[in-house]
Amino acid sequence: MANFLAGKPFALPEHTFPSIVETAPVAMVVVRDGRCVYGNKAFASLRACPGLSCGRTCNVGDILAAPLGLDWRGLSDQLAVGEELRRRLSLINLRGHSEDVEVVLQSLPEHREVLVTVLQTGEEARMRRLVDHLAFHDSLTELPNRALLFDRLSQALTRLRREDGAFALMVMDLDGFKEINDSWGHAKGDELLCAVAQRLLSCVRESDTVARLGGDEFALLLHGIGSEAEAERTAKKLLKSLAEPFDLGEARVGLGASLGIALCPHHGTGLDALLSQADQAMYRAKQEGKSCHAVSDGRRTEAGLMVRMPWMSGIPLGHESVDEQHLRLADSINAIIEAIANGREAQTLGHCVDRFEFLLGEHFAHEEALMAEASLVCEESHRASHRRMLGDLPSLRMQIWGGTFSTTVQSLKKWLLDHIRSDDKELVAALRSRGVDS
Repeated sequence: MANFLAGKPFALPEHTFPSIVETAPVAMVVVRDGRCVYGNKAFASLRACPGLSCGRTCNVGDILAAPLGLDWRGLSDQLAVGEELRRRLSLINLRGHSEDVEVVLQSLPEHREVLVTVLQTGEEARMRRLVDHLAFHDSLTELPNRALLFDRLSQALTRLRREDGAFALMVMDLDGFKEINDSWGHAKGDELLCAVAQRLLSCVRESDTVARLGGDEFALLLHGIGSEAEAERTAKKLLKSLAEPFDLGEARVGLGASLGIALCPHHGTGLDALLSQADQAMYRAKQEGKSCHAVSDGRRTEAGLMVRMPWMSGIPLGHESVDEQHLRLADSINAIIEAIANGREAQTLGHCVDRFEFLLGEHFAHEEALMAEASLVCEESHRASHRRMLGDLPSLRMQIWGGTFSTTVQSLKKWLLDHIRSDDKELVAALRSRGVDS
């Protein structure tokens, strides 16, 4: 037999074709002289014909009981090699409901057969919804991701211009998560993040948004909150909920959070300004003792504070030379952030970006040399991670030159920390297991 891809036939061994049809995710059946000679389980389930998957034949009219206007017996003669015929129609499914489908016919010339594929439009719509969900939601917690949060923030700002749509934006960083993740392992850490997500959702209304920014950072968009007193009541409720111990099977752990609050329109009426104010308030809460909240004072903090951001304290992994390079990369990113905050003067920002990319290349080369020397199992996957990060550079470069301040800070920070906390943490553990400590 033959199969077709992009209109071009290619030969398949006789025994291979049925296995491909059988495992296909869509309904497929082979027709010869108007009779169905083979169909997969998806097609049998669609039309309640158990004989298809065991090789029995039956009239095609019993399966596709719908007017296609086709001469099924001579269909293979009507289709040229490589030709594809598509027809839309409605079928009555097993529940007795009408279902819109698209029938695709392709000739299998070696045996005068026609491959019939039935595409359910409802399934296509569900797949599109799934793709959309994956694009705008965090894969671990199922919460909205940064992209969806920023979209909803933009919608809230649009409503604000049309009506009285005051809201609060909160940015939260978990306190003590890294220690728990290190002590109990990534699986328990992931379980804890999912439990945190559920606790946060239980404290807000359905119309509000709880998003995961990445790592152990979350954000909340709370509609209808226009005063500091109301925002602080909600913040205390959130922190009290997180203070209750989390039961993770054999582990029972406590957790705190540092939370920053910005109010719209009081602290700004732009996405960048609100994110910046909430960010700075969160870092102030962390500096004031953690497990507490702070409300923005409405002032833009000096850019120099961004260079001393607490996120750098979570970078060391316990390998001297790798840690040193990570800190140099973090310093380089903070220099970029400071240059952006000071107006993106072309020569200064260009120099900062060039230095960062030089340090990144130097760091990757150093890690790959260590892996090769130690003959690590993770070498190829880690090299693939390096290639992915290098592939991210063009889009990061565009954001550095044209993105908003806070979104750029979040992107750069997340980009580096995600790699360090996953790939590089695994690498350092492997190096230390081989006695490579410097």
